[in-house]
Amino acid sequence: MPSPNTIGLCGGVTDADVVQAVGLAGVRRVSANPVSCAWQPAAGGDYAVTFHWFRGSSLEERRGQVTAGKPAAVQVAGQPGIEWQGAQSCEVAVAFGNSDFIDWSERASAQSCTGPERLAAATLTKAGQG
Repeated sequence: MPSPNTIGLCGGVTDADVVQAVGLAGVRRVSANPVSCAWQPAAGGDYAVTFHWFRGSSLEERRGQVTAGKPAAVQVAGQPGIEWQGAQSCEVAVAFGNSDFIDWSERASAQSCTGPERLAAATLTKAGQG
């Protein structure tokens, strides 16, 4: 299992990284802890982007927990993952180590999963896993 310090706060990405990856100007971080972070539009409302580090949970367990579309297998930074695309959302979960996974999601204006894929790749690369 990776060390608790392997992934930086908020997946090791900055607020500017999030804005660039998802293309939503004015998004700001509104919560942060070692395993979860959220960003929302400056005008408020629901979270626009979220990051979660699921420790001790397998990627396969996640497959049946998401209901925003049919799961599709993906590779992100060389790691296996699962992606869900809904009408206005996208979620990308990617294996991290032997028993963990990371999860990036974008809601409200997600036209594709490019933003969450970019953020997951950045997290993996910064953590030496990609």
